[in-house]
Amino acid sequence: MKDEEMGRVIDTHAHVYPTKHLDAIESLGVDPASTKIARGMHADSDAHDMAERLEWMDRAGVDAQVLSVMPRGAFGPDAGPVAAAAASVNDTYARLLEDYPGRFFAYAHLPLPHVDESIAEARRILSAPGFLGVSVPTVFPDGTPLSDPGLDEIWAELDRQATVVNVHPTGQGACSPMPVWRG
Repeated sequence: MKDEEMGRVIDTHAHVYPTKHLDAIESLGVDPASTKIARGMHADSDAHDMAERLEWMDRAGVDAQVLSVMPRGAFGPDAGPVAAAAASVNDTYARLLEDYPGRFFAYAHLPLPHVDESIAEARRILSAPGFLGVSVPTVFPDGTPLSDPGLDEIWAELDRQATVVNVHPTGQGACSPMPVWRG
């Protein structure tokens, strides 16, 4: 995307996968085989990987990136650890936005489908500078679709905040049937 007013080139689909976050989602039950690729992409939040990222961005003429942790999100049945993992990665992103002014924006990660915790995290992090909205998966690992009426309070809060919701394709292959809520 080219920001016409600023004349800047912005990569709207980029990922940073902090090691601490990958460790946290594995502790929540994510198969380590699924985090292995993220660990090998030079996409950590450490100084070395960030310096390398900035060099690649400069060589490609990319002025800024919008970061998202999706599809390596924190999910699980216990709201507390999922909320802690989401807050931790959001705090890491907030630090990156501060450490590299103008080079990064971010989509926040919410502890979905936990309603109260997601609303609290949205209220906390979306006021931080550089957060453009939230990123969500197309379907949750337990099969819950985004259209589940149990999530309505979250969507209402995001609407109240006029939040951009980035739906990151994950969990469904081409031609896969979308889950349908049968509540």
